[in-house]
Amino acid sequence: MNVREGISRKDDTLPARFLAEGREADPKKSTVPLGKMLDRYYRLRGFDGEGRPSPRLLARLGIGREGPSVS
Repeated sequence: MNVREGISRKDDTLPARFLAEGREADPKKSTVPLGKMLDRYYRLRGFDGEGRPSPRLLARLGIGREGPSVS
């Protein structure tokens, strides 16, 4: 549904504060590494780099362009 509605990586974000302000507990005051986190999350879930399910994942779930398979 999300892909159909045009939702993609650009929509997977955090509040600006997490991306701009350094973490108090971190001596380097690093911000949240959202890009790296999204890359890893997408890879673990079987999505492509834009957050869309890969064809392999869709096939494994029995979901295709024509909809779910009926057995």
